[in-house]
Amino acid sequence: ETTPLIINGLSAARAVLGINVPGIDGDFQLILTFYADEGLFGAMATFIDVENWAEDGPLVEAITNSFTFETADLQPCNHAPVASVGLTPIQPGELVSGLRLDYDVTGAFSFVASGEETVLAVVSAEDGRADLVLDLRDADGLLLDSIDWGLDGDSEFLEFNPVAGQEYFLYVSEYSGERAVYNVALVELGAASPQLLETVSAELSLNDDYAYSWNNVVDEPFLIIVSGPVELDLVLEQISAGGGNAQYSDSGVGGEPELIVVLPVENQDYQFAISEYGGQPGPITIQVYGLQFR
Repeated sequence: ETTPLIINGLSAARAVLGINVPGIDGDFQLILTFYADEGLFGAMATFIDVENWAEDGPLVEAITNSFTFETADLQPCNHAPVASVGLTPIQPGELVSGLRLDYDVTGAFSFVASGEETVLAVVSAEDGRADLVLDLRDADGLLLDSIDWGLDGDSEFLEFNPVAGQEYFLYVSEYSGERAVYNVALVELGAASPQLLETVSAELSLNDDYAYSWNNVVDEPFLIIVSGPVELDLVLEQISAGGGNAQYSDSGVGGEPELIVVLPVENQDYQFAISEYGGQPGPITIQVYGLQFR
């Protein structure tokens, strides 16, 4: 149950939960406070020891009551509604992010081909536990392709050569019928693609990574694809600012491309490491395609 409040001019509600901490005597509470103002929402959580409330309470109340919305700093929300409510139209160069599958619900997208250039459809999970499935059907409902190569958290993608003027449908589901949040994107492939921003040819050295950096000066989503000959089983990794692993792609086998969709938060250099699973040397091609939030 929640208690309605007005905090700093904002509509709010507070819930207080009693918490038992194993192995520790005492009373503890988790105080959840939710704020709302003209479509904006915020939340604050505080964990307290009830015994020390007399000392800590005023500080907790002061912090809670100081909450404000800094609207100038808010990032635009690109999250779309649940995609299963009708068909969501999508065209090459577009990315729809933050879509939600709610238990056995299927996301459905429509695409009308303007030409016959090869099109790549990508679905990427925002949750590392999601095992997504991507299906392609024609206007008559005939299944043209179904992809479920990746494991939990991996992207699924397929290429197809459309017929100009024909309508195609993409369907996204979760293998176990679980809840999942995901992004879906389309790009035209090839040197003439209007979405292609850069192509780099490089060589992998024996037992070594190839470092690649992309300066996303336009501050928009992008897709990076790395490909090589059939004897190379490639691995693509996005390196975080702290040097760790931000995203990882190794769903394909020898000769199959690896790709990552990046949703930037600001203009910056994005670092990637490309390697071969067994450490073998060989030629690789890196392509970067620009996307726009739909």
